[in-house]
Amino acid sequence: MTLVFNAKIEIDAGEKTKSVFDSINIDNKFYPENPTKTEIFCN
Repeated sequence: MTLVFNAKIEIDAGEKTKSVFDSINIDNKFYPENPTKTEIFCN
């Protein structure tokens, strides 16, 4: 069974925003077996 969903998360954390990006990037880099590849875009 495959679940497909989209989520939009808005973060207003000032200086803490970079640590959110770093955390996601570390998860994707060191846990490649994780089937949920998280991508973050800034606009």
